[in-house]
Amino acid sequence: MSSMATSNCAGLRGLARTLAFAIAAGLSATAPAAAQELPVGAGFLTKFSGTTEVEIGGISQIVLDTAGTTGSAMDVASPPHGPDGRQWQYPPELFRTTAAETGQVFGVAIDDAPEPNIYLTATSAFGLHRAGDGSDWMDGMWGAGGGPGTVYRLSALNGYAPEVFAQITLDGRPNSGAALGNIAYDPGNRQLFVSDLETGMIHRLQLSDGFDLGRYDHGLDGRASFFDAATGLTESLPTVAFDPATTARIDDCPSGDFARDPSCWNVADFRRRVWGLAVRSDPVGGVSRLFYAVWSSQGLGNLDHLTMPGEWRNTIWSVGLTADGDFDLADVRREATLPDFFRDPAAIARAGYSHPV
Repeated sequence: MSSMATSNCAGLRGLARTLAFAIAAGLSATAPAAAQELPVGAGFLTKFSGTTEVEIGGISQIVLDTAGTTGSAMDVASPPHGPDGRQWQYPPELFRTTAAETGQVFGVAIDDAPEPNIYLTATSAFGLHRAGDGSDWMDGMWGAGGGPGTVYRLSALNGYAPEVFAQITLDGRPNSGAALGNIAYDPGNRQLFVSDLETGMIHRLQLSDGFDLGRYDHGLDGRASFFDAATGLTESLPTVAFDPATTARIDDCPSGDFARDPSCWNVADFRRRVWGLAVRSDPVGGVSRLFYAVWSSQGLGNLDHLTMPGEWRNTIWSVGLTADGDFDLADVRREATLPDFFRDPAAIARAGYSHPV
């Protein structure tokens, strides 16, 4: 591509309009951290790296800024004033990652190790940018050794230098472009959950080495039979499977502008498209549930979306976890339907009733 001047609006970020942020947990406060340390109460924020202008073959082009910040560890435990509406302009930054190291990332999770580790997920939320000749991904799109399905780990043991932790695949099939959604840490079972924006699957990863312990398929397992919290009834919806033969249309995007056309990125069907994740353990019974958000408000080129208004609203679901941390397919709940954020018909046509969670 020759220009990225409007790249902020070209990706899924224009739909999400949010940043990912995680806070380090712990039992007590610690002294202020030295460089490359993460004290209790510190946070990690992911963001778009930004762009820069370079000259290639005598032509000025706007490209991803490989030196741009993609994540910042910030000590937010001691703000300079109370929560009175004033902006904290410059929270103390402990360390950062760049696009050269991680590529573009969105999801972030922090575990509860004594020296906590940070996990980041590759994203299309800021666009899917190709090199000028279209032959490969633009530098800074993915990190070193990574791609659309990569989970990165910033380990305290190596000074929080980013490293590839896991590659999310579906039976060996790599992610072709839509990349990953969010990531959540499950402290009760010491594992991670990752949503895949291409397949709609939720993968659970072994904390020690990123080994894929299995997956949950909302389009099949979730929709087939679930308890609806609003009605108090057990219900079902037509199942929607993922077709592994589909792929991102890099070379044959009908609009001719793959980088700015999410309908060509092979984002999961709106009925099985999972993004947000969170784990909650019941403080009384100790039972854990994985909560997940289904992003149905945009069709992204799927013509079925035009004829299925009953499926247009974003929803929150949950699935129970067994004693060993696996998915309990007999315990699926639809927890809530998001209230309408947009009311104007033109706004609904553009963005759906609400933004994705």
